[in-house]
Amino acid sequence: MLPQFILTDIGTHILDAARFLFGEAAELQCQTRRIHLDIAGEGVATVLMRMQNDSIVVCNMSYASRCESDLFPQTFVSVEGTQAGVSLGANYELRIYDKKGVTSENVAIAETTGQDNLKTLQLIDSTYRSAMEHQTIEID
Repeated sequence: MLPQFILTDIGTHILDAARFLFGEAAELQCQTRRIHLDIAGEGVATVLMRMQNDSIVVCNMSYASRCESDLFPQTFVSVEGTQAGVSLGANYELRIYDKKGVTSENVAIAETTGQDNLKTLQLIDSTYRSAMEHQTIEID
C-alpha cells in the first residue's frame, strides 16, 4: 500500500502544468483526504497556491470523481481566467473558451527537464508538509 498517493501520482503533472502556466509558487496550502479504504494514501487533494506573480491557483485532484469513461492514464485539466478559459480533455483535446466562442485542437504530450521535475517534486514535498502540519508553507 502506498502511504502517499494522489499528489505523487497525478499531483506531479498537475503542479508541473500550474508552474508552466503561472510561474513559480511563493506559498501553498494543502488539504488531503483518504477516500478508498483499500489504499493507504490520499485519494483527494486540494492545493491552493499564491504564485510569485501574486496570482492564485487552485489545483483539485480526485480519485473519487465519477466520469463517463475511464481514459487512464489521461488527466483532464481546466483553467479559468478573467478573460478566457482552457481545458484539456479526452484524447488530448485542448479547448479554449473566450468571448468569441470556443476553439479546439489536439495537442502533443510535452516533455519536461530534470530541473523542472526537481522543482515540481519540491512542491509535492511542500504539499505533504502543509497537509500534515495544517500550515501554509512558504516556498524558497
